[in-house]
Amino acid sequence: MHFKDFVNGLSEPFRLNSAMAGADISLPRFNQILPQVLPNAQLHLAAQQAPAFGVNLSAFSLTARASIVMLQAHHADLVLAPPALVPATSNSQQWFLLCAWESAEFTGNANSCTLQAGDLLLLHSSSSATLRPHLNLNCTIIALQEHCVGYSQTLFRQACNQHFCADSGWARLLSAHLHELNEPFMERIATVPSDQAVCLDTILSLAVMMLGQSVHHYI
Repeated sequence: MHFKDFVNGLSEPFRLNSAMAGADISLPRFNQILPQVLPNAQLHLAAQQAPAFGVNLSAFSLTARASIVMLQAHHADLVLAPPALVPATSNSQQWFLLCAWESAEFTGNANSCTLQAGDLLLLHSSSSATLRPHLNLNCTIIALQEHCVGYSQTLFRQACNQHFCADSGWARLLSAHLHELNEPFMERIATVPSDQAVCLDTILSLAVMMLGQSVHHYI
């Protein structure tokens, strides 16, 4: 996964701020850019009379198979839709580990729930999902190519579309770790591949422990 800054053409980390880009970034234009870092994703205005569109987007490739996406938007919903005409076995299939930093309503397939700050969701790119914030959209998403999960594939499928409270066991640790993934951190590890690998290993290890704890609890 490799990104290029839309505004100034520089290589990753990718950053886009609609206030700085001015009239160049309307909602339709942003929705052309967003799939470059988060496939199958779009923003929809929460209301027809919503204030002027505003968004912050940052993305960083941890490895060729995994990336971090940070998204903030005013009065907008995040909508994930499965790609059309893409077979289920396609290499483009991904897992999304999403951490919400502000309260929001989640709807996905047959599931729905209310997320509080720090809560986590596990989503698959073949599923439809909507994240409707109570006020502003603010989330961190770890995008993993499907084969990146390795032997934990079955566990991920069992936990798909589940909601994990931030104050529950391993979810708290993972939420805290994701909260530290800010732009200064990304700049530091941008030139240190070993740090990128350690970061991804930490995310995967914590996620597997979190998912396993939840799945075994409900069995």
